[in-house]
Amino acid sequence: MGATSKRKASHIDVCLRGDVEAMDKGAGFADVDFVHNALPELDFAKIDTSTPFLGKRLKAPIMIEAITGGCPSAGKINKALAQSAQEKGIALGLGSQRAMIENVSAVSTYNVRDVAPDILLVGNIGMAQLQKYGTQKIALALEAIDADAVAIHLNPLQELAQPEGDRNFEGCLRMIEKVCKEVPAYVMVKETGAGISPETAKQLEIAGVKAIDVAGAGGTSWSGVELLRSGKRKSEFWDWGI
Repeated sequence: MGATSKRKASHIDVCLRGDVEAMDKGAGFADVDFVHNALPELDFAKIDTSTPFLGKRLKAPIMIEAITGGCPSAGKINKALAQSAQEKGIALGLGSQRAMIENVSAVSTYNVRDVAPDILLVGNIGMAQLQKYGTQKIALALEAIDADAVAIHLNPLQELAQPEGDRNFEGCLRMIEKVCKEVPAYVMVKETGAGISPETAKQLEIAGVKAIDVAGAGGTSWSGVELLRSGKRKSEFWDWGI
């Protein structure tokens, strides 16, 4: 396996074996209570949870988050998730396609259309790779797996915590705008557990992005994953995020 594929395998191993959840910060749902309606005046059999999203109709407004791709174990995970998405009629986001762009042998770990021909399938590329690969390679990567859309993931915290991570984020907004104009697919932008502020969301909307996955703090801490990979146990950045 190449360096990127080995890192993906390492991410899976750390998540399976280590406690990578946020330590002191919740996602906020514990602070929310729904008001009970004892007189609903409706027929539950008539409730339709389907919704249009990025060119397809989902049976429910649910999307399985991007998790992995690029190593043999990732391929098994993506197939299982895709089968579930097909059964339930929901969307699936794949992990970063960087590994398959660097090594064509990794393409199979992202190919799920044989088990999920109808789902909304979202490819994935990191903001740090946009300038390196250009829009043509990104378009070809999406075509190779028959993706309907691409998620550009913003992960500066994870990159900074990662020993081999990227450090240069200049020009990323300009490249996102370029992808929106030149790649023939819906473009969404996602974070990886640190959240997206209203100011950033507005910039992305102006750039032409069709959907935003805020992916806020409170679940898996990807800075925590990278700290565990580097042999560290605690950091003030473990719970960083909105």
